[in-house]
Amino acid sequence: MPDLSATEYPTFFQNLSQRVQAKEVSSLHVLGEDFFSLVDIFSQQLFEEFQGDLLLLEMEPESFLWELQVLTNQFLRKSIDSPLQLRPFCRQLRQQMQDPTFADEIYSMLKKNYQDHFYQVPQSQLLV
Repeated sequence: MPDLSATEYPTFFQNLSQRVQAKEVSSLHVLGEDFFSLVDIFSQQLFEEFQGDLLLLEMEPESFLWELQVLTNQFLRKSIDSPLQLRPFCRQLRQQMQDPTFADEIYSMLKKNYQDHFYQVPQSQLLV
């Protein structure tokens, strides 16, 4: 899995910390290390695979990565029924990601989510 800390771009925690008030930064830790690791891993995978979309989407690399981090954050949060489930869900998901078949399945779902998010065609423009 990619290691975002090895790149020049900020992690999701770093990005998020810059966008919230200082007193809220410490409360971000309640989300758990697994959550932030998964957001960084998944968003970096998407970034590496789709960085060619930067020109099409008219974004700078840092903005694109932030958008991918937000997308991944939403993907993980939508995968659970209650915010109280986020920490145990992310812990379990991170363990299950050791299985390459499972990891490929999750990544396929995430890629579809990416496509739907960035390349949504309004219903009125569909030819079918």
